[in-house]
Amino acid sequence: MSAEAHAFEEIAAKLLGAIEAGDYQPGDQLPSEHDLAARYGVGRNTVQRALRVLIDRGVAEAKRRRGTFVRVYDRQLVDTSLRSAGREFGARVMVMIVEPPARVAERLPGEGDVVRRRVIGTALHDTYYASRVSDAVPELKQPRPLDDPDSILMERAGLEVRQRATVFARMPSSEEERILSLAPGTPVLEQVTALVDGEGAVAAVRVEIYAGDRHALDVELAH
Repeated sequence: MSAEAHAFEEIAAKLLGAIEAGDYQPGDQLPSEHDLAARYGVGRNTVQRALRVLIDRGVAEAKRRRGTFVRVYDRQLVDTSLRSAGREFGARVMVMIVEPPARVAERLPGEGDVVRRRVIGTALHDTYYASRVSDAVPELKQPRPLDDPDSILMERAGLEVRQRATVFARMPSSEEERILSLAPGTPVLEQVTALVDGEGAVAAVRVEIYAGDRHALDVELAH
């Protein structure tokens, strides 16, 4: 392998070290491709490969016709409590009958096709309702924003629920990248919440996807 092939890794490592040392702060512009090529005595293609390493790692971002900048992470707290998670005001809503994906099916044992309610705003929310729930609360089948959180509607139908959630980070699917307009190298936070009724049966499963560079989840733990 040529020295040129190794050079982009060395340049990327040096830039990363400078960023981690605080020589470049979030929002700062990194040296131009021309300057980096002259500094290290390499071609522009090598410099571009080095900068791509930082971009793919989520450390830097390229701005059209301006250059490459240290990435800024401005995370907003999101209330994922039971009452707040079901709010849909101003969001785009889609409803369909689907076979639940594996991570949902394991929490809804015995359910075949279920109602999936998808809400798209600054995050992606999919809620899968057991048939007994969607039958008891017909509003859940309507493709328009709910006037009240779904948990309140379920309580009115005699299905008081509590939640049990799991949160983890992962890289997004191509669909999630498109819907949430994610920059390269951006992980997502996924919260999977089981809504459990008074009998201990799962009434619904909510899957929420948040951009990891724009959100932090504020979760109230049970006593």
